[in-house]
Formats: sequence, structure tokens, C-alpha cells
Amino acid sequence: MMKGRLKLTLLCFLAVTANFFLNILTGRGFRLSLFLDTVFSVALTFATGLVPGIAASILSAIIINTHDHAPLFNYFFVLCSIVEVILVWMYCRRLSKPREPFISTVASLLLLYLTTCVVISVLGGLIDYCIFAVASRAKDSFSPEDIFKLGLLRNNVPVLWSDIFSRIPINLIDRFVVIFGGYGVSRLMVRFLIRNKE
Repeated sequence: MMKGRLKLTLLCFLAVTANFFLNILTGRGFRLSLFLDTVFSVALTFATGLVPGIAASILSAIIINTHDHAPLFNYFFVLCSIVEVILVWMYCRRLSKPREPFISTVASLLLLYLTTCVVISVLGGLIDYCIFAVASRAKDSFSPEDIFKLGLLRNNVPVLWSDIFSRIPINLIDRFVVIFGGYGVSRLMVRFLIRNKE
């Protein structure tokens, strides 16, 4: 029992570390404007459940924002990571059924992917709107969705809708990587935990 908990703690630590380095590799190494700092939190959720996934999401956000010297209001965006983990957890029972046909798994993952795209775009847009439009905080860095947002604002789309719609093109790409990549990594995590029980 204790050995199992130690392995779970180790997986959580590895997930946070991997999220951190993937974030650096994506942004600074490949110069990709994608949010991939939750791939391993999602994988941990698929493999072990809700609580470890949320813990990894929160710790990843703290480490990444601290490393980037981000302003305190950036921490509110961790809500997107937490909600994403909750959505994954809600689908876990269906996705983890033994002997489930491959096509059923893919269909379920596609539905989860599309759901997270919509939910995270709406939630991220609402948080952005509250911070920068309602609270009038100054934006101190460029975000990938700003390109789309400027185009929408120039076409007289209201600020709130611009905040939401501008995130959809980004999320269509990065949520695909997060959901399908996270599911793939989770299979390796499950094998790691099963070996502990043998």
C-alpha cells in the first residue's frame, strides 16, 4: 500500500516536471504559441483519477508562473487546467473499459477533445475578460490568441466574444495534443502502476 502511494507521488512529481519542461520546449525551443502545460496532468488523470490530476495541474501552474515571473492574476488561468482535468475524469470510466473497441475509444476521445475545446475557450475568455476588461489590468506579455483577438475587435466583435472566439483556433490544436497525447502517456503510467502490484 505504501509502495503504491510512493509510486503515485513519484508519477505526480514526474508529471509536474514534464509539464514544466514541455512548456519551455514548446515556447522557447520550438517557438510554438500553444498551451501544452497540461499534457501530463491529463495523462495522470486518465491513469489515476481526479485528485492527482488536479494536484499536478496546480503545482505545474505555480512552478511555470513562478519561473516566468508572471503577475499574480495569471494564476487565475489555472482554473482552465482544473476544469479540463475534471472533464477528463468525467470521461474516464467510459474510456477505461476493458476490451473496448478501438473505434469507440477514438470516438470518445474526439468527443472529449471537442468538449474541452469549447469549455476551455469559454472559461479562458471569461477569465481574460474579467482581468483585462473589467479589472482593467495591463497586459504585460503577448499571448498567442492576441493575433485573432485583434482581428475580431477590428471587425467590431464585442470584447467578451473576441476573448472567447480568439482562443478556439489555438485550442483546436493544443487540446488535440493534450487529450490524445495525454491518453497515450496514461497507458504507460497504468503499466507502471500495474507492475507495482505484481
